[in-house]
Amino acid sequence: MIYYFNPGDLKPPLAVYFSGYRSAEGFEGRGMMGSMGCPFLLIGDPRLEGGNFYLGSQKFEQEIVAIILGKLALLGFEKSDLILSGLSMGTFGALYFASDLSPNSVIVGKPLTNLGSIALNERINRPTGFPTSLDMLLYNIGVVSKEASSQLNERFWSKFKSGDYRETTFAIAYMKQDDYDMEAFPMLFDFLKIISP
Repeated sequence: MIYYFNPGDLKPPLAVYFSGYRSAEGFEGRGMMGSMGCPFLLIGDPRLEGGNFYLGSQKFEQEIVAIILGKLALLGFEKSDLILSGLSMGTFGALYFASDLSPNSVIVGKPLTNLGSIALNERINRPTGFPTSLDMLLYNIGVVSKEASSQLNERFWSKFKSGDYRETTFAIAYMKQDDYDMEAFPMLFDFLKIISP
């Protein structure tokens, strides 16, 4: 994991942007986030070929949370001053770690949540379109199979559903005919509809 912090104008919010799939070195979104003026934190995942969707050992994932909490503390901000965001692969990070952070807002575009299903889509729906998804399945579960796919999907959903989102606003842009994860938005919508006040 790599990250870049810019304190901006030192005024809330702290905007965290999780990079999308990126095989090139460097940080995605620096110009966009810098143009907002507020403090921002860019987080990237250079593992595998383009990224491992911010999944890893318990220690690895706790470190991501600790970095974000550390920057909030440095700025004197609260969790209510935190915005998590990302596009594509970055949506997974923003949504996944929202359960640990209870941010003010989560802003994502083209959400991807069912990583196991994305890997299974390589066989029929999108052959050779995203072979890294198979590496991800093997890296995170240890085997490539339909059962492993379900386990990887559940890893996201069990964590996401454990979060406290009573004070969190979700803004989600999605593609109606997404061939990577067709179920991400409907599943997010159904869950968030149930828990919203």
